[in-house]
Amino acid sequence: MRYPLPFASNERRLIRKVTYFPMRIFSGLWRHPDFLKLWAGQTVSLFGSQITLLALPLTAVVTLQASTLDMGWLRFATTLPTLLFGLIIGIWIDRLRRRAMLIFADLGRALLLGSIPLAQPAHALRRLVSNRLPDAAL
Repeated sequence: MRYPLPFASNERRLIRKVTYFPMRIFSGLWRHPDFLKLWAGQTVSLFGSQITLLALPLTAVVTLQASTLDMGWLRFATTLPTLLFGLIIGIWIDRLRRRAMLIFADLGRALLLGSIPLAQPAHALRRLVSNRLPDAAL
């Protein structure tokens, strides 16, 4: 007959805890591929939004030599759609499929922001600003 050592059962428990510990970190939503896709997509989208928050005013200052008043109007123009349409569109969007709306909104924003560098070679931005603000020193 074989006698177990006094620490054998405790050692097995310790090995079991160490072996399964990494699996506890990735439990819950981290094991669902749909959540991981959503999380990765929203992370990339938020990263792009933060770059735009910095790059759009810098583009206005460097390329268009925007003044402080112009920068204020630019900030107002970025905030105005949220103030005017946020509540109404939000109620309507909640009734639609969220995945499709997330993709549509991110693609629409990418197209609009991608048009800014494309308009630069044609000097379309400078003409747009000079037509809207005739007193601007361009």
